[in-house]
Amino acid sequence: MDEHAPPTIGPGEARACRRCGYNIAGLDAAGVCPECGFEIERSLASDELKNSSPEYLASLHRGVVIILSAIIVMILITFASIGVGIALGLASRRIVWWAVRPAETGCPACGF
Repeated sequence: MDEHAPPTIGPGEARACRRCGYNIAGLDAAGVCPECGFEIERSLASDELKNSSPEYLASLHRGVVIILSAIIVMILITFASIGVGIALGLASRRIVWWAVRPAETGCPACGF
């Protein structure tokens, strides 16, 4: 048997077209789906991404972009909140620094 020969489908096997879900059992593996025209051989191929429909790959791409965008936004918010916290901390120290009275010398209880 030729290594590159398309796989065969028995009439009893229920196989679905990857694009439209039409039952392609009993059809010639070298042909196309009668519903959508997708290659039957690609529907029978392994479940690798290279054999997936372009719509599915586009949805995966959108999901990855959304997740990466959310991660970048979270990092930016974290740095911004740290920066605001530092700015407020320095500003409050400046305000408190000149308003604080110097500590009294000695212990009021014992007189030292």
